Amino acid sequence: MGCTHSDFVVATKNALNPTYLNRYKNTENAELTGDQIQRVKSSWKLITNHREFGLNIMTRIFTKHLEVKNKWIFAKDLNNEDEIRKNPQLVYHATKIMEVMDKVIASYNYDGVNDFKDIMHLGKNHFDYGVRPSDFEHFEEALIYCLEKEIKNDTIFDLATKASWKKFFMTLASKLSEGIYLAEIDELNTINNCKKKNNFY
Repeated sequence: MGCTHSDFVVATKNALNPTYLNRYKNTENAELTGDQIQRVKSSWKLITNHREFGLNIMTRIFTKHLEVKNKWIFAKDLNNEDEIRKNPQLVYHATKIMEVMDKVIASYNYDGVNDFKDIMHLGKNHFDYGVRPSDFEHFEEALIYCLEKEIKNDTIFDLATKASWKKFFMTLASKLSEGIYLAEIDELNTINNCKKKNNFY
């Protein structure tokens, strides 16, 4: 980031947007029970094509939650489902998201220490694209919608399983929020250094 006065004004406006807020504020300690994580793991095994499932989620977001479509630079010219599903950047993005989710689900241990470094890293990387915790509710809606549509079995994906997935997503969202928060702190530190260097105080 540059240290001109205009850069300082823009960066300050961006960095001071609230990030730790709403429903994802204090969920990092909301650990899943053994039954809940087992429900998540069992139902996730029914999703056999992760690439296609990721595309389903992104398609849902881009068609039903247009207010966050601008968070993806490559999405501005995608105007219909066919264009969305055939876009190479979106396919790559959806695949990577599913890879991270698969890794977290496979390694999640309800009675041990869990490693969320990849999730926090994702959150930190997405700060510069304007992603904030308040945006996660759109991904959550798309995720739950696609799970119900894919599994198509009320006995397997019952209310308890849906609640387990919502709690699991809350855990992921809190870690993404931590990453965003760390990125915000880094930007604020850069701003302060710019202010000192250019005597903006």
